[in-house]
Amino acid sequence: MIQLYTGDGKGKTTAAVGQAVRAAGSGYRVIFCQFMKGGESGELAILKELPQVEIYRCEREFPFFNAMTDRDKEEITEIHNEIIRNIIRRLDGLNNTGNISTNGSGAAGLMVVLDEITYPLNWGLIDVSLFKDLVGKMKALYNGRSGDSGEESLSRIELVLTGREPDRFILENADYITEMKKLRHPFDRGIQARKGIEY
Repeated sequence: MIQLYTGDGKGKTTAAVGQAVRAAGSGYRVIFCQFMKGGESGELAILKELPQVEIYRCEREFPFFNAMTDRDKEEITEIHNEIIRNIIRRLDGLNNTGNISTNGSGAAGLMVVLDEITYPLNWGLIDVSLFKDLVGKMKALYNGRSGDSGEESLSRIELVLTGREPDRFILENADYITEMKKLRHPFDRGIQARKGIEY
């Protein structure tokens, strides 16, 4: 199924990380991808320790979108596209025996997390057709993998998306939509992001 965590409140990435940890703890293979992020972030230290989790993200930190040069935009777009291509290749490589496998061994299921995916989609920093292809492949897997029980297959293939202002395609395809609504935030009082809390 497809989960979406959106809204202007804190907690979208936090929810996705928690979902990834829960899935890994239940025997899933997890492919955790971050878009628009290249700096330090506390969740990565823990996720890297879990053998069931693979991480894909930018190797360097880019400026905020409105400060990016044309060259920055070209470079980050290619990085984002390559992340999506890598996942598509992994999905194409899944065997047809009914066993989810990303490294040659069976797993209870497969979860793909695309953290902050709405931003590159909204800002033209990713190939939208590649993203739609990925969503289509994930849906094809969870709709047709289990054989006798569609419900069983739905529990074994999961796509988790985060970010503000999701486009219509995401909203129409999501099975879960959770909105984090900001009622109050320390940033409004001039308090900057804190290590271990916001990143």
